[in-house]
Amino acid sequence: MNNMQSPPHASLSSHRIGFVSTRFNSTDGVSLETQKWAQVLETLGQSVYYFAGQSDQSEQISFVVPEAHFLHKDIQEIANISYRSPTRPLKITRQIHELRGYLKDRLYEFIKKYDLELLIAENALSIPLNIPLGLALAELIAETGIPVIGHHHDFFWERKRFLVNCIGDYLEMAFPPRLPSIHHVVINSLAATEMGKRRGINVFVIPNVMDFDNPPSAPDEYTASLRADLGVDPDEYSLFPILSVRNAAQQKMDARSIPWETYTPMQTWLHFRHCSKGLGMLFWRLFIIAGRSLLITTQSIPSILNQKVSRLLNSMVLSPMRRSSMFKRFLAIPNLLKK
Repeated sequence: MNNMQSPPHASLSSHRIGFVSTRFNSTDGVSLETQKWAQVLETLGQSVYYFAGQSDQSEQISFVVPEAHFLHKDIQEIANISYRSPTRPLKITRQIHELRGYLKDRLYEFIKKYDLELLIAENALSIPLNIPLGLALAELIAETGIPVIGHHHDFFWERKRFLVNCIGDYLEMAFPPRLPSIHHVVINSLAATEMGKRRGINVFVIPNVMDFDNPPSAPDEYTASLRADLGVDPDEYSLFPILSVRNAAQQKMDARSIPWETYTPMQTWLHFRHCSKGLGMLFWRLFIIAGRSLLITTQSIPSILNQKVSRLLNSMVLSPMRRSSMFKRFLAIPNLLKK
C-alpha cells in the first residue's frame, strides 16, 4: 500500500462545524462519506454537529427536523408534482415557500444552538430531493455569508427523473447556488467539468475513499451466510461495479468495460459504489484480496481525505476579519490542491 504522508495541521485552529443533509443514518452513501469526513475533522481537532431529518448520532450533537427528510410526506408531495409536469401549481409554490421559511428558521436555530462557524452541505445543494431545504440553505448562506463547503455527490442533471420538472427556477437558484462563501467539492473530475460548463463554478475534487488502514469488522449473522446465499464458493472471488479514476489523467472509467490489463499500478484509485453496511463489508474483503492479486494500489483515509480536508480547512475563511477576502481565496483553492 502506497501511503502518502499527511500534511502537518498543528497550526489548524479548532472550529465548530455543522453537517447539513436530509438524513444521516449510516447506511446510504452520503451518510457513509459524511462519517469519514467527520472522522478526519475530529482528528484535526474540530467539533462536528448534525442537522437532518434523521440522525443516528447522539442527541447532544444532532438537530433533527422531520421536514428536512426527503421522505417526509409534505416533501414527497412536492417532489411527486414537481417532476411530473412542466408547469407548477400555485398550491405547490406556496407549500414550497412555507416549508422553506420553516426550515430556514430551524437552520438559524441550529447555528445559534451550537455556535457554528462553518457548514458542510452533504448533497443538500446537489440533488433536489428536498426542494425547500435546498432553498432554505441557499437563502441562509446568502443572508449570513457563513463559510460553507458544498459536498456534492451527484447532481440533478445526472438523473433522468429530474429532467422534466416545473421547478427550473429553484434548481437554478439552489442546486447548487452561486454564492461567494461556498467552497464546492465534487467526487470526480467529470462532475468538476460539468459544474464548470453548467454553472461556471470553480470546484475541486475530493474522491470517496475506503479506510484500508483499518480492517473491517468480523462478519455478523447476516453476512456469515452471504457467500452460500449468492452461490459463491469459498475459493471464488468476485469484482463488483466500481469507479476508477486515473491519478494522472483524472479520467472516469468503468471496470466492467475496461480490460484489467489497461490499468496502471501505482497510478490508479479504485472507489466503491456504496451499499448496505453488511454487504459492503463483504465487498470490501473481496476487493482487498482481488486488488492485491492484481497489484492495484489503494489510497486510504489518512493519505487522501485527511490531506485534502486539512488543506481545505486551512484555506477556509472562518474569522470575521478574513471573510471579506473569501471570494478571492476561494478562486485560488484549486491551485492549492494540485501541489
